Amino acid sequence: MQKIEFNGYKLDMFDSAQELKIKRFQLYNLNVMLDAGIGSDLNAFNDRINSIRGFIPKKPELAMIELNNLQQSVYFIVKNASPKMASFVAMIHKIDGRELTDHDLTDQGIADILEELNRKGLTMGIVERFLSAVKKNLDRELETFFPKTFNGSNVKEFYSKSYAGPC
Repeated sequence: MQKIEFNGYKLDMFDSAQELKIKRFQLYNLNVMLDAGIGSDLNAFNDRINSIRGFIPKKPELAMIELNNLQQSVYFIVKNASPKMASFVAMIHKIDGRELTDHDLTDQGIADILEELNRKGLTMGIVERFLSAVKKNLDRELETFFPKTFNGSNVKEFYSKSYAGPC
């Protein structure tokens, strides 16, 4: 477990996806994949537009897939939904001593928790640092258990093949 303290509040966090119960693990993975493949912010929107421009002349079928991804990205932006933030919530064990329940991991529960964390002053910097540390931990675990597939450069290649381009 890892503790995050901010503005007098405390989050007890799972520091590895391997510590999560099955449903929470699935929620975490789904949202990591959505964020990596589609995104939910203006940067993702711009990435989709640029991909479409590149695909139109040579690979129009991929341009259509990117249009669908763009549509989903815009939906996330308009609905103020963020797969990245949902994956962060999935990693929270307790907020100020209160253990998260299955209800907290529903769409409405996640929205409520994000609103609570916003009111308490949680910053994106804290979220980004934590998620980056979780990713580094996952990279180390993959390198340990699958050394031929996931060594330094192979990990980067795996991520680029798995998450780059259209979903």
